[in-house]
Order: sequence, then structure tokens, then C-alpha cells
Amino acid sequence: MTPPSAPPPHREASYSVSARKKPLALPIGLLLAGYYPGLTLDGVFGFVAATPLNGGRGYRTPELSEADIAYLRDQQIALKLPLSNPFVDRDAYRASWELLARYEDPANVVVITADRLARWIRRDFPRYQREASAIKNITTPARLARALTLYHSVVLPASANDDLAFLESLAEKSRIRLFANAGCAYRCPAKVCYSAFGRSNRNQPITQAQTCSQQFTDHRSQFTHFDTKLFEEMGFHRFKLVRQVGTTGA
Repeated sequence: MTPPSAPPPHREASYSVSARKKPLALPIGLLLAGYYPGLTLDGVFGFVAATPLNGGRGYRTPELSEADIAYLRDQQIALKLPLSNPFVDRDAYRASWELLARYEDPANVVVITADRLARWIRRDFPRYQREASAIKNITTPARLARALTLYHSVVLPASANDDLAFLESLAEKSRIRLFANAGCAYRCPAKVCYSAFGRSNRNQPITQAQTCSQQFTDHRSQFTHFDTKLFEEMGFHRFKLVRQVGTTGA
């Protein structure tokens, strides 16, 4: 099968940004103007509905309304569905069929951790752009090469920003997204929250200890901003920018 093609190149840095914890009644245009003024935005990720495929954090309520989605479309900003639950089976996929069908569009992106989900979406909803979530923790050229045969783009974990030799060695930089900033996930050695959130979004019980390996530290104040100009000089132009409203997000 032909590998996915690279997204169209940008002449300047572009950013994928978060609508996490946005009140549904708050228009997305106001949030973007308030938090991300002056930036070129290529995508906004946020929950649109309950689905067992949701991941990255626990689902509570929708964050993006149909009016928000229409606004993004008019502004030529991709809607990014965070379907990054690492626990995926056919029942969860079938339960999400209507949602996937509703938002399938060449301009929209599904952010995925489980390769089986990426393969199913490639087969059944091929018009989506598929982006590999940072939760996949891709940190070697071999794993990246494999991922690029299935995904149009890959988000590297924030820790990859520290390995400049690794970043410099990568050939398809136009298909790679780096973190422009990062919260507690950047230095967390365990990242148990991703599994806990995945189980929670499948309505499975979890304990407080499973939700965070840093619960006895002030991890919510740990926020790091990276030198994106350095990465631009290396040939990277796609970044992920996290809004500082709590924990990780993916």
C-alpha cells in the first residue's frame, strides 16, 4: 500500500492548539484570539462527543460545538479529533462509527495511538488525515519510519526535543510535529495517566493512584517552553501548543 503523502508545506511555522476545557458556550474564535493571537493555526483539538475512542485525558463534556466546527472550517483550520485511547477494540470502533462518519473530511484530522484503529480508519474513512499521537512515544528512527507508512504525520513526545542529533537526522521533517511547549508529561517517567484516562473513557473503574504518578508533587506548575526558532532552522515547521489549564493532554 502506498504510504501517506506529506501534508502541504507551510511557508511559516504553524500550530496545532488545544480547546481543552473550553466551555461549550464560549465561541472558539474568542478562545483562539485570546490565547493564540498572531499565530498561524493549522488545527484545533478538542472533544466533540463521548466515544470510547477518546484519549489523552478524561472526557467530561464536549468542548467544540457545531458552530465552533463551522468556524474552523471557514477559517481553514483543521478539526482534530483526539481519538488517542490506547485501548481499542471492534466494539469501541463500531460504537464510534456515526461520529467518524459525521466529521470525515480531507481537512480534518484523527489523532491516534492504536495502530489497529489507524488501519481501520484508513480502510473505512480514508478522507481523514491520520496523525500519530505523542502517546505513542516514538523516539527512534526505525519506529518513526514504520509510523510514517500508516500516518500522514507524527507528533513526537516533548522529550524528543532534547535529542537534537535525533531531530537533525530525520528526513521527513514536514511530516513531524514537535511540542512548542509542554506540561508535566515532558519529564514524567511513567505517564500512567494516559492508560487511566483510556480506561475511564471506556467506562472502566480507575483509582486515584492510577491517574497520576506525580500526585505528591506540584506537577501542575511544571510548564516548559521550547526554542521553536531553533527547530525551524533545523527544518521543522509544525508545532503543538498546549494551553496551560491543568495536566498533560495528548
